[in-house]
Amino acid sequence: MRAQFEAYGRNFTDASNPSTGVIYWMLNNPWTSLHWQLFDRYFDQGGGYFGALKADEELHVQYSYDDRSVMVVNRRTGEARGLTARVDLYNPDGTRRFHQDSAVPAVPAVPGDGGKAEALVIPENVPGLDTTYLAKLTLTDAAGDEVSRNVYWLSTQQDVLDCTRGNLAKTPTTAYASLDGLSKPAQAQVAATATSADAADGTTMVTVTLTNTGTDNTPALLTDAHLVDAENKPVLPVTWSDNQVSLWPGESTTQTATVRTADLAGTEPGLRLSGWNTPTSTVPVTAAASGQR
Repeated sequence: MRAQFEAYGRNFTDASNPSTGVIYWMLNNPWTSLHWQLFDRYFDQGGGYFGALKADEELHVQYSYDDRSVMVVNRRTGEARGLTARVDLYNPDGTRRFHQDSAVPAVPAVPGDGGKAEALVIPENVPGLDTTYLAKLTLTDAAGDEVSRNVYWLSTQQDVLDCTRGNLAKTPTTAYASLDGLSKPAQAQVAATATSADAADGTTMVTVTLTNTGTDNTPALLTDAHLVDAENKPVLPVTWSDNQVSLWPGESTTQTATVRTADLAGTEPGLRLSGWNTPTSTVPVTAAASGQR
């Protein structure tokens, strides 16, 4: 889902081959499914939702699979200036093999769908890079504050598409990228704190802070937080501000989850953590002083 919306964001203003529209199928499934949905039949947000959310943020830094360029897409109503893009490439064990900062040219505003600017092109054949590697992109403003962050799983062995045999439904793939290295990362250590506060509209907001506390280089990939009840079942429906995040050692992120207070049945939920290489664990949620029930 992220790739679909990122492709549209980059190509919308392409004079030679513009994307004139995008159709997403579909919003959700009436049955249990792992794909083709932004949220499932139980109103739980999945990877598709957070991929679309990431791709469609107001100021967005993204990677181009076709030419290795790093683009900044601007969906704000005014021109974006003073931005810096940073690229770091890592082996799956967290060893950094490439780093580059680049000043971003002024990114124009295009009413409705945004403009774009190229920040840099990632070189090919980076020394010491494994076949499977990670790309972390960050975008900061003139004050040095992070305004966009994006993480990709990539391969030096590219997908090969047979465009001559493509049609409206699909383009055949004759060779696939190798992501075998994703099976090798060590277990990451992620600590979490969570507090809840009730609102007058009958909802409860849980504020969650995740921190990669590891002492080595291991990144925590796609760390997922879920609110659960006393029986370890998800509290649903739920609205997360962000989720399924990737953190390098020492990095933290704060996100919120909003649920109906009545669904908590007068108790505090627990927070269940899991991830690609994060052991599953559950931590308590503490009621804020102003949100006691």
